[in-house]
Amino acid sequence: MAHAASYAHETLRCPPGGGLPTHGLWVGKRHSGSRRAASIRAGRGRVAATDPPDGPLGENGAAASCVELYNAKTIGNRAFALDGTITNISSGGTNKADKGTLDTVAVTFQVNEWFKGGKSTAVKIDLMSPTNNITGDDTHAYKQGTRLLVSGEPRWGGEPLTDAIAWSCGSTRYYEGAVADEWRQATAV
Repeated sequence: MAHAASYAHETLRCPPGGGLPTHGLWVGKRHSGSRRAASIRAGRGRVAATDPPDGPLGENGAAASCVELYNAKTIGNRAFALDGTITNISSGGTNKADKGTLDTVAVTFQVNEWFKGGKSTAVKIDLMSPTNNITGDDTHAYKQGTRLLVSGEPRWGGEPLTDAIAWSCGSTRYYEGAVADEWRQATAV
């Protein structure tokens, strides 16, 4: 399953233990209440691969180093939060040789809705590389056209969108309407 185009005629099976296939990422049991998990349970462990992914983007092994674990209420603690669709992916822009480097890419989003921290219709935010995921393969976790809920901080301090970097640890997720509603409530003033 190297390309999204090949998903249209495939069916994915859950691995032993209940993880969910999410474009090359295994999302564990903690998401067993999601819409995707419900469709898998209803279909005896099978889900059409064309179902949109849900839950967090790949954790990249970072869960052990999370400053704050994901909870919809913690989104209000982030400098920015948005619902956006990826329009472009280019070289990461927040790395500074004298401060540190990460395997990031600069992702341009068409903003569908700002929950906090911005007003423009488009924004560029560094995300972990789309192939930097827990499977170690080159399956892309996201691509142009993927709709995400993104939250984060200015990497080196300052205004919310200065050297903006998305938080992982569950705080950047595939779009789900119910989760967007939770984010909207969590960031309401």
